[in-house]
Amino acid sequence: MADQVQWQLFGDYFENCSCSVVCPCLVSKAIFTGAAGGPMAAFAPLIGKNLGVKKVPITFRVEGKTRSAEIPGILHMSVDPLPTAHPSGEMWANTGHPISPEKLAFAMGASGNSFSDHGMRWDNSGKNGHYAPIRWTNQS
Repeated sequence: MADQVQWQLFGDYFENCSCSVVCPCLVSKAIFTGAAGGPMAAFAPLIGKNLGVKKVPITFRVEGKTRSAEIPGILHMSVDPLPTAHPSGEMWANTGHPISPEKLAFAMGASGNSFSDHGMRWDNSGKNGHYAPIRWTNQS
């Protein structure tokens, strides 16, 4: 058996999709194809067509409980935690979500969230969102 490339990724994850409920769709190239193992290997069968990649500046921010990303002319995305009576202002759950199985905050897309590229246009304002710290690896 050939030696497998070992990898690890640490950081903050957030999503805002067009679903009203949880959806596990991530489409990207390299480690995210699942070829190197780890949590992303479960997503590889969900990718039907790779539309290509672009080298673009991405601004990612965590400001308090708000997570946001901006790709000029392509994407504006921001999520805030769902309203809750909990003193923390967040609802965290152990949902078994493949991105962060042990800890995931429920959120929703802010007004004005949009994506426009590859002939597709989305407005995910008020739609499903999550955020969580992540620590991924293909190492045991």
